[in-house]
Amino acid sequence: MLRANRSDECEFVVINFFDSLEAVQRFAGPDYTVPIFEPEARELLSRIEPMANHYEVRFDTTK
Repeated sequence: MLRANRSDECEFVVINFFDSLEAVQRFAGPDYTVPIFEPEARELLSRIEPMANHYEVRFDTTK
């Protein structure tokens, strides 16, 4: 989790790692761009971004 204190709010970025895009879809459902939050988390947040970003992690295993 990343946190940035802004002048008017505190921003959090949550990073989850999955083995594949299929694993993301199993977790989030077919529309995996919609972010998943527990109800308790939604109560604590002033707003939630409408879209989840997905990135591919690459690393060199030869070093």
